[in-house]
Amino acid sequence: MGTVKEVSDDFIIRKGKHQKGLSIVFSGTAGVLSNGVEIARLSRGKFIAEMSFLTAEPASADVVAKERVQYILWEQNKLMGLEQLNPQLLIKIQKVLGKDLTDKIKAISTWQ
Repeated sequence: MGTVKEVSDDFIIRKGKHQKGLSIVFSGTAGVLSNGVEIARLSRGKFIAEMSFLTAEPASADVVAKERVQYILWEQNKLMGLEQLNPQLLIKIQKVLGKDLTDKIKAISTWQ
């Protein structure tokens, strides 16, 4: 269902923009910026735009590739289609995203 994307030293997500997908970092490192200040780093296995996926709200921060970053992008509408096709799988995805967000919140509190 996903598409492999690649970006180098550029924005992956811009704050305030509605996201059309959910991504996971495959390789490289990206920085999460709030008001121009890096508040977290994302590396292999970390999700991008999970908060927007769960809330349907615009991105709350910028995400910038610090180097060459490869990631897998899943279209939000396809993932939400799982609600009809396989609701248990969607629940498991939401659970994993919730864990990822919790880990990020904990990391941000020690980052600053």
